Amino acid sequence: VGVGGSGAGGGDADAVTLRTADGAMQSITTDGADSAGLIVQSVGGGGGNGGFSGTLSAIAGFGMGGRGGAAGKGVATEATYNGSVETFRERSAGIIVQSIGGGGGNGGGQFGLSVNASVGIGGSGAGGGEAGTAKFFSTTTLDVTTHQSDSAGIIVQSVGGGNGGGTASAGLGANVTIGGKGGGGGTGWTVDVTNGAAVHTEGVQSHGILAQSIGGSGGVGGASGTSSTDSKIAITLSLGGAGGAGGTSDKVHVQNFQSGSILTQDDNSHGIFAQSVGGGGGAGGAGSTETGKAETAVTMYIGGQGGSGSIGGEVEVNNFGKIETLGYISHGIFAQSIGGGGGASGAATGASEADMTIGGGASIPNGIPIPVVGDPNDPDNEADGGKVTVTNDGEIITHKDGSYGIFAQSIGGGGGYGGTVSSDFAGSDSFALSLGGKGGNGGDGGDVRVEVSGSIETFGARAHGVVAQSVGGGGGVGGDAKGKTSNALGIGGLGGN
Repeated sequence: VGVGGSGAGGGDADAVTLRTADGAMQSITTDGADSAGLIVQSVGGGGGNGGFSGTLSAIAGFGMGGRGGAAGKGVATEATYNGSVETFRERSAGIIVQSIGGGGGNGGGQFGLSVNASVGIGGSGAGGGEAGTAKFFSTTTLDVTTHQSDSAGIIVQSVGGGNGGGTASAGLGANVTIGGKGGGGGTGWTVDVTNGAAVHTEGVQSHGILAQSIGGSGGVGGASGTSSTDSKIAITLSLGGAGGAGGTSDKVHVQNFQSGSILTQDDNSHGIFAQSVGGGGGAGGAGSTETGKAETAVTMYIGGQGGSGSIGGEVEVNNFGKIETLGYISHGIFAQSIGGGGGASGAATGASEADMTIGGGASIPNGIPIPVVGDPNDPDNEADGGKVTVTNDGEIITHKDGSYGIFAQSIGGGGGYGGTVSSDFAGSDSFALSLGGKGGNGGDGGDVRVEVSGSIETFGARAHGVVAQSVGGGGGVGGDAKGKTSNALGIGGLGGN
């Protein structure tokens, strides 16, 4: 028996708060690349990787890779600043306020060698750490200016940590192997921005205010593989590890006061960019077997299920001030909620006298690693887009082509890809059953509401005043079933809704 050691957990961050003293006026200037004016961050520590396990036995063996260590949490960040911030070079945002969860540790690998029988389980990846809330407040006493590309005026983000991947399990002998499960993505939490100041950007891809809540992506499931000896009877089971579910995102709220003035001068630079994005599901691990020269061989191999995508959070933008953009494809307000797409399920391949192969079902909650051949209308793996609300009681002006006054959109996540299966044994007495994996369902688009009592003016071609759109996610693709076996039954997998 061999068991790899588990990785240690990453440490949690603590709360970070920055406030300038009442009546105090600060001045910050940077003149080098990659030099933000002000950064306020709470970042959780990453989890350690699990240890490897290996077994060698003449009779029977059991081996399991160590689990990855849990990630640390990011905690609340909050900033209130009075004064001026100015940056002069590229990739230099004016103000950054972030809470970020740590990444989960990867599981440890496993290998077993046994003449008679062995069981091997790959180590599971740990979940990504949760992020905390991120808030920023400014008054009329703040002035933010950036001059070069990729330099937003104000960035406020809550980002869940990505999770650790499951690792492979491999065996030689009559055996069972199971790939480690990928961990779940960390949760992105609430983001709140209140602006009453002047924000001015001059470079490309430099939004006035960028506010995001992002769920961490799901970890990839570990592969599994078995190879029998040349004994008379070979019995093998190989099961790919499930992909981890994506982390959820939370509400993003941006309010621009009547005193708030936002100006962006170059292309792809929106006045307000507010977005909540659910984490995508991790891919399932592959399963494979090979039985060598055994006289009688029975094998079953199942591809791991892809992890489910996660729901996008609510987005709300309220504008009472003036927003103006001078570049191409530079909307006044861009507000979007996106559900995370489902992960692809693992393939299953093998070569033996008697086969049963099943592709993993995509986008199933918790990634339970069992065959999925059920109801294609099952809604439990949807990753919906959240509600989006935009109100404009102020003034919005855009000047170039493709620059909308308001773009409000909710998008459901696309369904995952069902695993393909194949059986390549071509003996005259062989038999195989192959069943392709089911693709996951796409998520629903959420409610979208736009209220305009102020003014919107656009001057470019293809520059609509208001675009309000709810988009359902596309259904996932069913997996193929194929093989060379003499006596075979192959059924392609179901596509999702």
